[in-house]
Amino acid sequence: MYDVIVIGSGPAGCAASKKCAELGLRTLMVDRRLEIGAPLRDFEIVSRDGLQSLGIDIEKHWLDLSFRKIQIIFGNVRSTVILDDMEICSIEADKFEKHIAALSSRAGADIMIKTEAVSFVMERGTVSGVRLRSGNAENEEKCRIVIFAGGVDSPILHGIPELVYSGDRVVARTLQRRVVADFGKLDSIDLYPGDNLRHIFAVIPKGDNLANVVLVSRDASIDAVRYMNDFMDNVLKLKKWGSLQDVSSEVHSGKIPLKLGVPGLILTGESTGINHDNWVMGIENAYSSGVWAAEAAKKMIENGEFEELSEYRKKIMEVTGHIENRNFREKLDNLDADALRSRLTASGTLHFQMHGSLLDILEKFL
Repeated sequence: MYDVIVIGSGPAGCAASKKCAELGLRTLMVDRRLEIGAPLRDFEIVSRDGLQSLGIDIEKHWLDLSFRKIQIIFGNVRSTVILDDMEICSIEADKFEKHIAALSSRAGADIMIKTEAVSFVMERGTVSGVRLRSGNAENEEKCRIVIFAGGVDSPILHGIPELVYSGDRVVARTLQRRVVADFGKLDSIDLYPGDNLRHIFAVIPKGDNLANVVLVSRDASIDAVRYMNDFMDNVLKLKKWGSLQDVSSEVHSGKIPLKLGVPGLILTGESTGINHDNWVMGIENAYSSGVWAAEAAKKMIENGEFEELSEYRKKIMEVTGHIENRNFREKLDNLDADALRSRLTASGTLHFQMHGSLLDILEKFL
């Protein structure tokens, strides 16, 4: 029997399984995807210092480019932000996820892909295992703790009525496109707030004539492909471009649990809401939450007390509470386009010490 089963092999799941194995817990990590790292689900940017603080060294085979400059472009107004103490890296996220999964395996965790967690095994109100499906075969795998790192609003969580949800919430409509075109010299990450301030585009250089173009919208009903094509033709004014692939197109919607677990189950990663409104630090936050979940699992196994989750909850809230308390969406709703244009015009070049999100930069102008 395993001590811990981790569901999901993204940054949070890999961090949890690696840390659990390092803590001497017999660990299994499962993922329903055909291979780790595919399909891509993030914007492929990280901070160098953030990863290194987590003990992850940047490796050339998944690093594309590094930046210390961000430009905010709104119509014919352009403002430059210099990052004094932070280096942003664009990466190959699929290779990165494979790398951190390999770290988990080397630490001693078992890994099963093409394996779906169908439901939790319950005994006297406590999660005591997971029912797994691989191909046409199903089996029950018992364990002492389950760490769930399977994303927002997963159907498997609906089987736990004790998880109280905060209600429907649309986080973003996103579309990320890998584009080949003559971009000219790109030496910064460029942000383009939309005229109605309900969406933003980002151009993230990946190398010569290659960039990720990302749309993030607070309007879940938009035709993301049409918006993207219009942006590339009429804003970037690319004479000729080709799309290698649309690497992400989804509505991040769901019900965020107000609890971070029930006896025998710990939620981590996106399912805790830790990455809302947070681009640059998203991977680092997810990875950190996985480490914290593993530490909580170790304490719960040693002490047999579910209340050991209180310390874990405090760490998660230190991140999510900061994001929620900024009321960023309310500020966007109350700011008109002329006001933003005026503030960008007056700002010129800013020097910025950033320890959180790209949205922290936009907030400087709100």
